[in-house]
Amino acid sequence: MVHLVGCRHSVQTFNPVSAYFPRAQASFKGFLRDQILRYSISLVAEELAEPHDCDPNRPNRRPLSSVARDLVNELQKTTDVEHRYCEPCPAEKARLGIGRGLHFIDDPCNRDLKRLIRSEREAHLHDIAHRWPIREKFWVEKLSKDLHREVLFVCGALHRCTFRNRLRELDIETNVITRFFDHDQGLLRNHVAADELAAYRQVRRSGFPPESGCPCITVRPMNGL
Repeated sequence: MVHLVGCRHSVQTFNPVSAYFPRAQASFKGFLRDQILRYSISLVAEELAEPHDCDPNRPNRRPLSSVARDLVNELQKTTDVEHRYCEPCPAEKARLGIGRGLHFIDDPCNRDLKRLIRSEREAHLHDIAHRWPIREKFWVEKLSKDLHREVLFVCGALHRCTFRNRLRELDIETNVITRFFDHDQGLLRNHVAADELAAYRQVRRSGFPPESGCPCITVRPMNGL
């Protein structure tokens, strides 16, 4: 069974940008520890690339250390739990044809695509409709040999639905432990952008469009979502 934990990515890695992150990360680490013991988890996997796979386009960005990986390192002293990174690294994303992220937002961006995508909502719709399926299939492949085990998978809060549905289509049993991990002090409320949430809800209503072509930027009636 795959047990899903939805979260905000800032709590998933050790990143002291904000004063409250260390407290939130400590809370998240304790939460994961409790779930690992509760569900007898043998594999902790997550939507995160290998830390040493730095983005060549962002050489000054230091690799992030995983909260889940740090926890598993501690637990391995007394248990057989394992950890696995499942997100494609920048080189793998390039090979898969999905680039670094949102072209509309990223710098440098794809100017041809930016001329077609006229708003952040369209950019998120494009990302969710056409890049998420490729990434989520990559996660399944990374887990394929271990889906018979008790797996805890940490992912962005919105993926807990789309990834769950993808697993169900493969007859893989799932359990959503939490839709969105919230720090006890309320410091990590769901900050999903309104444009991203609107695009996500559209895909939830209509399903993923065909993976060939790109109706999210060519069918203009979608602009008013």
